[in-house]
Amino acid sequence: LANRVRATWRPSPDRGAGYFRRDSHEVIDIRTCPILEPTLEARRKVLAPRDVVQALTNGRDVSLAEGDDEAGSIQVTVNGVRYLARADVFFQANGALLDQFTAFVVEAAAPQADQRVHDLYCGLGLFSVPLARLAGTVDGIDVHEPAILLGMENARLNAVTNCAFQAMSVENWLRHCPPAGVTVIDPPRAGLSKATAALLPGKVRHRLIYVSCDPVTFARDARRLMDHGLRLTGLTAFDMFPQTHHVELVATFEKSARSRRRERASRG
Repeated sequence: LANRVRATWRPSPDRGAGYFRRDSHEVIDIRTCPILEPTLEARRKVLAPRDVVQALTNGRDVSLAEGDDEAGSIQVTVNGVRYLARADVFFQANGALLDQFTAFVVEAAAPQADQRVHDLYCGLGLFSVPLARLAGTVDGIDVHEPAILLGMENARLNAVTNCAFQAMSVENWLRHCPPAGVTVIDPPRAGLSKATAALLPGKVRHRLIYVSCDPVTFARDARRLMDHGLRLTGLTAFDMFPQTHHVELVATFEKSARSRRRERASRG
């Protein structure tokens, strides 16, 4: 099944666009990549890169970034929401599951119309924009400034006015931000720093949705979050990377009754 809409290619021995051999940094030639969306595979076959190439497609247009070059933007539609996206800014790779996956995260978050939502490691606003249609306000936080600039554009593109994006580290945001009714996090593969995992539960009033691409770091972080007063109430896996050992997890944590009572007491 051709499901990948995002790829990374490297100069191969025959001067084409190749991949690393499994479990190594040896670049090998590729005749055909059957899992790439056809538009992306057609572009790969005619490339003669001199540096690493990042690529993203919407099935019609292709965004490319070679080396340190900035990629052009393309428009991607997910569940009726329009996004400007670029190959050099993170975007989910599996186009076949993108609608289902994004809808599941938003439904799991289930913010109420008067609630504040934190979308941490928000990227270009994949979750922020649809969450803003349900919530009172949404704060999108990411340290990658190009992603934040795209997030701002995507809010405007969808006429969303209750979503604010800020380029800063999640740890710094958590040190000063007000609590939120619902928090969504989608950290990189390394997961949460120890400090972030300690700060996060105190900023969650009701529900935390943790999106993870690495079960090992997720297990470590889940233990830390539970030690600080959150309770794991749901866990769903999405096979975003078929034929590999990788899996995407969506976990739901709720504030324990004991933690809520303790916080109410501390507020007087």
